[in-house]
Amino acid sequence: MAPRVVIAAYSIQDANQRISILNEAVVIDPSVFNGYNSLGYAYLETDEIQKAINAFSSAINAHPEDKAGYFDIAYAYLKANDEDLAVKHLKTAVKIDPSSLDDLRTGAGPMYGDLMKNKKIKEMLDKR
Repeated sequence: MAPRVVIAAYSIQDANQRISILNEAVVIDPSVFNGYNSLGYAYLETDEIQKAINAFSSAINAHPEDKAGYFDIAYAYLKANDEDLAVKHLKTAVKIDPSSLDDLRTGAGPMYGDLMKNKKIKEMLDKR
């Protein structure tokens, strides 16, 4: 049930409605794939950055070997103006999956452009 709820939430335009539905989904199944990640992005839409960080942290706890959670939380930390924690989480993503470097360098997703504008992240990539 929870996976269908998460997928259905993608089509909901109102971020607050999406938050409500996604919160229900993760209560039903805390390990549901992409539940916490989607919740984090919904919180970012409402400028609730700390709640987004908490959701992305839950995604990492549920799926510690999935690089996406580390990218997502790095993006949220940049939104919170905490470059050091953003870089720390990106380094973890690279450690878990070395192809994360290619993702950053090629801009594989919409958030990557924002990540790559950051001087500390560029420096991290230049060292590798």
